[in-house]
Amino acid sequence: MTISWNSPPSNGGFPIESYEVYVDNTLHTSVDPSLTSLQLTGLTLGTEYKIEVATKNKVGEASKNTAVNLLFANVPSAPATLTATSTSEQVTLAWTAPASINGDAVSGYMLYYDYCNGSEYELVYNGTSVSEVYEVTLYEPDVSCGSVCNFGVAALNVAGESDLQEVEKRIGEVSDAPDNLIMTSISVGTSVTLEWTAPEDTGCLPIDYYTIERDGADLAA
Repeated sequence: MTISWNSPPSNGGFPIESYEVYVDNTLHTSVDPSLTSLQLTGLTLGTEYKIEVATKNKVGEASKNTAVNLLFANVPSAPATLTATSTSEQVTLAWTAPASINGDAVSGYMLYYDYCNGSEYELVYNGTSVSEVYEVTLYEPDVSCGSVCNFGVAALNVAGESDLQEVEKRIGEVSDAPDNLIMTSISVGTSVTLEWTAPEDTGCLPIDYYTIERDGADLAA
């Protein structure tokens, strides 16, 4: 954890010799007067510490600054999973909590997406202080049927924002069944010829293939 401070407006008439950094009322280290920041070491993750800084010149040590209580934590790991399910008019993003909070409880989540055009991510949901929300649904016109969208979700704690958990989703839904299935010819003991018409509603996505079944078993795809 790195702390920083400002130089005092007055040095009392003598050059500052050092900054004295205290952690929980105990001197932690003396810092060269040319520096105004320090990376604290030897701390325990998830523990809150009382931090104070005092200046020291040849006359002695000044009063400490107003104490600051800081929780030692790192950003959480990325949310463990992110899934996207869609219809032709909306997409629902659902995620799970990160595997590691790294010293501080998750305070919320930030959801980003590329507006389905491959651009830079933009914030679409700010859950800074809503830690219990794990699902967000976007509707038209934020998403459009048939487009490919990229989404990312990050977890937040006192230390900041985690890496993103990401997912790509083409917006659409399962097609209707084909229509007008008929048998057009038969070769006894060898084969039959089938014809059908494409479904009226394809879920706004192109048909990849048709699967033919006989008595519940797939014959071809």
